[in-house]
Amino acid sequence: MTQVESTQNKPKKLQILAEQIGPRRPFPEKLNVPIPFASGQSKLRPHEYKPIDLFHRFIPSELFQSIAEHTNEYAFEEISKKIDQNQREWRNVTAADIGGYIGAVLLIGAQPGGRDLAYYWNQKKDYPHWPVAKYVSLRRFQQISRYLKINRPGPLSDDQWYKKVEPLATHFRKATTSNVYELPQNLSIDEQLVKFKGRSKHTIQMNSKAAGEGYKIYSLCCSNGYLIDFKFSSATEKVAELEQYPGFSQSEAVVLTLAESLLARFPRPRPFYVLHLDNFFTTRKLYQRLYELGIGANGTAKAGSGIPKELAYLRDAMTKQNDHGEWFNYVVGSVNCIAFCDSASKAMMTTVHDPTMKEYTYFDGKKRPGASRKFAVDAETADLANSTNAAKFTCSAPSAPSNNQSQQYLRKLYALEHYNKEMGGSDNHAKLNSYYSVSQHYHRRNWLPLFYLLIDAAVTNVYILYKLGSKDRKLSHAQFQKEIAQSLLRGPGAILRQRPPRPPKARCDLRTKSVPKDSHKGHSWVKENDYRYCAVCNPASKKGRPRKALQEMSTNAPNKGNPSRKGIHRTMWSCSKCGISICHNSRCWARHLTFP
Repeated sequence: MTQVESTQNKPKKLQILAEQIGPRRPFPEKLNVPIPFASGQSKLRPHEYKPIDLFHRFIPSELFQSIAEHTNEYAFEEISKKIDQNQREWRNVTAADIGGYIGAVLLIGAQPGGRDLAYYWNQKKDYPHWPVAKYVSLRRFQQISRYLKINRPGPLSDDQWYKKVEPLATHFRKATTSNVYELPQNLSIDEQLVKFKGRSKHTIQMNSKAAGEGYKIYSLCCSNGYLIDFKFSSATEKVAELEQYPGFSQSEAVVLTLAESLLARFPRPRPFYVLHLDNFFTTRKLYQRLYELGIGANGTAKAGSGIPKELAYLRDAMTKQNDHGEWFNYVVGSVNCIAFCDSASKAMMTTVHDPTMKEYTYFDGKKRPGASRKFAVDAETADLANSTNAAKFTCSAPSAPSNNQSQQYLRKLYALEHYNKEMGGSDNHAKLNSYYSVSQHYHRRNWLPLFYLLIDAAVTNVYILYKLGSKDRKLSHAQFQKEIAQSLLRGPGAILRQRPPRPPKARCDLRTKSVPKDSHKGHSWVKENDYRYCAVCNPASKKGRPRKALQEMSTNAPNKGNPSRKGIHRTMWSCSKCGISICHNSRCWARHLTFP
């Protein structure tokens, strides 16, 4: 190694290392997972694909009653702490109201229009009129959002912060069973960020994610975006509900916890499942443990993951300009460690692939300008290799065109092709959630993003089931979400905008209204020519009041000259006998007649 470290010429360094590491090693310990790989299938019957029925599998209506009880209890506790007499009156919610509220949230998400909630209730002519205003008033929606409570009210310790969405999260996990969806063979585990930029000590900033800042979860997903299981993570309390594995790091324990839960909930003859992991999770020790559990693993590796030192040197010595398509491997235990050069020099670990069996896929060399043509082949050879591998390894690379014999084709390891195809499950799930997310508006309660995540994830999962199993599959994602929302809002008692009927108001013209006859010694209404302040609403006279200093005036008061007159009525009517101005209504008139 001393000779390698002293050599600065990369081609010379690669030659020395290749001689030291020796020939490529076969991988006899490879897990014999079923090939071609099994794809996911819905196991529901044809009459079970109604959108609202699918949604209630993940968010059951039976939980609405307990949520309503907890919300009413929390609202009573919070309102009893306040002495403000001007606060809004609270009306207890029912299970139907909670279902209607979730429907309203889904309807707002399906038609994203603005961050401000009031935008959806704006009735001006120049603004669009949103359908949510037909079902629920803005005040009622804001009240339920303010006092919504999923778990039973009471203090929670810092390490139980995630239980604010229990038992909804637990039921979501139980809903993803083998009776609903037969999982595909290839799964992935990755980090996912739920966007939230408010105040919380549990949020994490990750610039590599589209959300940027929010709550981190570790998700187990299929490549199509179907969410199977997840673990909440905090910046201060770390991963919630994590099993302890002595000798393994926290990231390794996350993978093992999700893997063992997968085997318990979705039993299949082993080996069957293949987990795809990025270099955040990949270690040689973890892959060896998964191998013992009968689970295949495939993913990229970084320094410190247990990759042999010789392969690390080889990875650093290869360049795209000189060594595109080159690879070396080293078998350690039951793990095949590979260093290769594609768009850049990389390292991988796998327990299901063996490059010595010519597991290659070929692609058009025009896609990699400047790449070395050391291992390039013609169109006929590439077409034959792709056709063979497509049947043997379910290779997704397109066949090379046979009409252009001069075109060159570059090779890529199928282990990398397989990883690139299956690794994006968590990102696909986050992308589907973001299209019509219910978390479109601003909110101050720091646990609401977790509740909205479960609603979004439920819609995404049931929409994937709908597209897999339904024969017509005519509804788009937005139409599917609207259908669920309207089903919740049109349910019995779920129209939150219902009010008790009011008696019709009698129409009258103030200018032609006759003077009422009364028995109070000549007291009657008289219409004046100008407006004056009502003496009943404001008994104190305006005369004689000293004018306030300019610095004492409130710049935010509606009446800047006299803030105390806020809400005082002015009227053109007065009493014929007393000569004082009185509002033209029965309340002020009755109070006036009781004056001494």
